[in-house]
Amino acid sequence: NIYFPQLEYNLSRYDVVITDRMGSQTLQLVGAIPHYVCPIYAHQPRVHRVMGLERDIDVVFAGNLNHAIHVRRGRLLEKVAALSERRRVVIASGLPPEEYGALLNRARIAFNHALRGEMNLRCFEALACGSLLFLGADNLEARDWLRDREDAVFYEDDTLVPLIEEYLNHPE
Repeated sequence: NIYFPQLEYNLSRYDVVITDRMGSQTLQLVGAIPHYVCPIYAHQPRVHRVMGLERDIDVVFAGNLNHAIHVRRGRLLEKVAALSERRRVVIASGLPPEEYGALLNRARIAFNHALRGEMNLRCFEALACGSLLFLGADNLEARDWLRDREDAVFYEDDTLVPLIEEYLNHPE
């Protein structure tokens, strides 16, 4: 997202480019066609796994907090943070992998908003740790792999907080 012009230029040197769905739709390469095959991320099984910890955090987000790059996610995180008056909310950045894995294990809900609409690392990490994944409904890849309200919960900007409340009030 920041180095797009350099990536686009350098990727033209290859015969085949595997990318996320947005990359396959937007990259204009000379001599190569970008392909979307499947999500290009995965979790680290030794770190991201169910650890049997108490789920004492209602909503967690751990990731980049640079709101200049992640403007929309920043606005959504403000809504999540506002829940802290009545819910246990943790928003963190820069955690070592082991602490991050433990944090996801303690969370009932893992908030995610992928910058490029991809099934990013957080999708796989949250699911591997047993957290309920909340993901933007406009995600370009996730509906190919996840079912709404079965594998993850897909939210719109205006449904994020009501859905969080619904799932926390009815954990079953």
